[in-house]
Amino acid sequence: AMIYDRGLYLHLAERLAQDFKEVYYYLPQSEPYPTSKLHNIGTGIKGVKRVHDFWGHLPECDIIIFPDTYDGSLQEYLRSKGHVVFGSGHGEQVETDKVFFMECLDKLNLPIPKTYHAEGIDDLLQYLEKEGGPKWLKGNTRGDFETKRFTDMDHFQPFLDDLRFRLGHRLDSIEILVQDPIDSECEAGYDGFCVDGAFSGNCLNGYEVKDKAFVASVQEHPAPLVHAINEAFAPVFKELGYRGAYSTEIRITKDGTPYYIDPTTRFGSPPGELMSLLYENYGHVIWQVANGVLPFPQPKKKYGAQMILTSDWYREDHDMYVEFPDKYRDNLKLSNYYVKDGKTFIVPND
Repeated sequence: AMIYDRGLYLHLAERLAQDFKEVYYYLPQSEPYPTSKLHNIGTGIKGVKRVHDFWGHLPECDIIIFPDTYDGSLQEYLRSKGHVVFGSGHGEQVETDKVFFMECLDKLNLPIPKTYHAEGIDDLLQYLEKEGGPKWLKGNTRGDFETKRFTDMDHFQPFLDDLRFRLGHRLDSIEILVQDPIDSECEAGYDGFCVDGAFSGNCLNGYEVKDKAFVASVQEHPAPLVHAINEAFAPVFKELGYRGAYSTEIRITKDGTPYYIDPTTRFGSPPGELMSLLYENYGHVIWQVANGVLPFPQPKKKYGAQMILTSDWYREDHDMYVEFPDKYRDNLKLSNYYVKDGKTFIVPND
């Protein structure tokens, strides 16, 4: 198996090393001046071989695994050449293109919160000043900013100043969706696998405290409202050739209206890390999905929990040494790391 990644899914390589004879880990470097930090990510990990030539090692591989988005065209090309590929393919655009996602919701007659498509910062500010808050702001470029809550212009000003500093004239053409908040009773979702518009059972149903923790139970079948959203999108994913991990976030109002607010056309984080621990036949599941076979994951446990640990030191672009008791090793899912002389280091990686 070869995993095509950018540093976030090393836990997948570790887990699949238990099932595959050999696991290659490839991290593309497209910078004009390559650095040693990216070169080191993924080295020294038991059962995982860091490779630097994707096309050179491709003929050796039985399966190529894309756990993330932004490589759909490459996936489709490899499939057209007869390679077995795990990944969302062109289905990734349901997540990466928020305008396309909204168009899908409209065509499928699914509920949509009041939404305004702002084109450029002046258009955005005029709308916010007219409408007021609260609103949710969503952009297509996650590297610029994640989903942002707007309350009023005074609270928004420091964020806007930061955007102006970082993006400059690019703000004139930035596209942002502005949505009214949804007064929901709960947030539910599906975490499992999609194969050409069919969805695997023994999925996870969980609750998340954003960027802090996630708890879930294994369910043989998703709840009816969650299942209905999957079924609505089934023709979309069949047409786009989706064979990968898939998650949904659905806000349900008091009257039972399900608002599909965010699709995840990759391994979510959470619960991707947790899933790698929960399922007994994980490697076989990956293999089946890539071959177009709907899998039935076999859970080891009924419940699972995931805590998210962060570091301001690391966030400020510093290497970080991580020490932990060996008995917890299987329960730690690290990103952007390497091992040297038995010691683990996490490397800054945008």
